[in-house]
Amino acid sequence: MVTTALEIFTSTDRARIEAAAHRRQETRFDDELAAHSPAAAWTRYLEALGLSDLAQRARTRLPATASALLGPDGAR
Repeated sequence: MVTTALEIFTSTDRARIEAAAHRRQETRFDDELAAHSPAAAWTRYLEALGLSDLAQRARTRLPATASALLGPDGAR
């Protein structure tokens, strides 16, 4: 399982995200949601930017909850 969005998005993907964010400056990434639910935060953000293909990748490749990143003893 990947732990960050940087691991699933290529440099081309990141350029698309940046360009879309520039066009839709009113769309904000929800850091608070991302701290608890990374997949949901990235999915909502990318859908709002009109990048449904990247949103699908986030939905399926990022952890649903932050606790999924922790091992059995609570450590990363």
